[in-house]
Parts: sequence; structure tokens; C-alpha cells
Amino acid sequence: MDDKWFIFFEQDRLYIHRSWTGFCIYVVHFEKAGRDCVACEIHANRNPKQCGLSDDSYDTRMAFWVVDFMLLLLRLPAGGF
Repeated sequence: MDDKWFIFFEQDRLYIHRSWTGFCIYVVHFEKAGRDCVACEIHANRNPKQCGLSDDSYDTRMAFWVVDFMLLLLRLPAGGF
């Protein structure tokens, strides 16, 4: 149960699903910038039966938190999320 996210990348999009429900919560769209990819847009699930959140600012921070600390395994800053 510790692994709370299922994440995959396909066609310049990163799909972030809740692992135990299978619901897609975030889709991060990327654009190519030379040899790099840059996040340019985030879509958040607003279906109240699948995700109870509706705060754009929180969703942006949460999507990047999942990428940074779950996917890239970066260290959490001293102040937390």
C-alpha cells in the first residue's frame, strides 16, 4: 500500500494514476526544448467520484511533488510539502 501512484510516460504526456483505484489524477504535458522536455501544462481530474480536490494551486504542487519525490526520488526539503 506504500506505492500510491502508477506513473507512465507516453506521447509527450506523463500520466499519474492512483494505484489502488486506477483513476488518472494528473496528466502533465511536455514540449521538447532542444534535448530536454519541459512541462507546459497539467490537467487535473475534477470528477468528484474519482478525486475530491478542486484547488488548482494544490494540484500543481502535488503533481510536481509526485514527479520530484516519487518518480525522480529527490529528497524532501526540510519544510516538507
